[in-house]
Amino acid sequence: MVCLVLGAMNIGAFGSLLKLIAIIPVTYWIFDNGKISFPKPIKFASLYVIWIMASYTWTINSAESLNRAITQITFLLMILSVSNMRFNECEISYLKNCLIWSSRITAFVVLLTGSYMEGRIYLKSENGTIREDPNYLCGYFSFAIVYLLLELIQGNIKGKKRTFFILELIIYAYIVFGTGSRGGLFAILISISIVILFSPSCNKQKSNMPKKIIIIIILGVVAYLATLFLDENVLQRFSSDTLRESDGTGRFTLWNEGLKAYNEFPFFRQLIGYGTATAKDLTYIYSFSHHNVMHNMFIENLLEIGIVGMILYVLHIKSFFEVAIKEREIFLFSVLGCMFVLSLSTSIYAFKPYWNIMIFTMCCFNSNRNNDVSSG
Repeated sequence: MVCLVLGAMNIGAFGSLLKLIAIIPVTYWIFDNGKISFPKPIKFASLYVIWIMASYTWTINSAESLNRAITQITFLLMILSVSNMRFNECEISYLKNCLIWSSRITAFVVLLTGSYMEGRIYLKSENGTIREDPNYLCGYFSFAIVYLLLELIQGNIKGKKRTFFILELIIYAYIVFGTGSRGGLFAILISISIVILFSPSCNKQKSNMPKKIIIIIILGVVAYLATLFLDENVLQRFSSDTLRESDGTGRFTLWNEGLKAYNEFPFFRQLIGYGTATAKDLTYIYSFSHHNVMHNMFIENLLEIGIVGMILYVLHIKSFFEVAIKEREIFLFSVLGCMFVLSLSTSIYAFKPYWNIMIFTMCCFNSNRNNDVSSG
């Protein structure tokens, strides 16, 4: 979890360096006991991945579908590895800190090795070993942003530490605005809104509303200060006029054409799709004006693995939100909310921050499943 930024470091045909590190916990689980539990999140994650694997038998692009299936199997193995473990309170706190520090480390790497193109901030080193899409990059900071806001609202920090927290928020705001990603900014704003609206008070006798109002004012100041250091052209990307003129960088047309194409599918293909990772192929078959992935996980699943696959995907995502609600964990719910919104404008089928919050959600679930909790 703390090594999240290594997911943006490519080591050749094997993929990211983070994938290599992920072998360690999975191997430990297999040789330790290899036991699996099947609560609802694990059940739907398994069904979704099984359906993706099955789509290989009817795909129109065997090579791409095989790669996608292997990627999803990797995630399934990672989440299965924690399905039967028990975590105590200290371990949960430690893992949460790992997520928070993953945001901080990513920000440091961006500031140290990032580059600027047309005024936008990119996580892209000169030698090309570290690279991440600006739209995806925003999601990396959701862990720390949510944590900082919760701490500020609940009054857990005072004095100089509060000042450092605000300065840290300015850094995240600078990078998020600097990416020029409208979908990424909106996703972060949704997670912030969830924190402000639903964060509980530490003292039941007192209202959190005054603190929340102060936080909103602080966030306004943070955003203003962050934008002072940015290129004017980047800030223009967030205007409503630019959004309309760019057609959401072609996304609105792509989504519309995707839904129209689905309506033209033979009935059987509407049920099962054309195979995972075939969205781009379909843009040629159905004569789209742009040839790209769908930049929307729900439409992409609908086209690739049909209505059956999309329903399984919805149930898969919904089950993690249910755990967050049941556990009354604003941190989980806010970060999941950020990832969900990000999935509406990007194709984050293998997004490591999303995977990490899902894995952490299962860890939290296993920490409270029964009263006799032993060390994980």
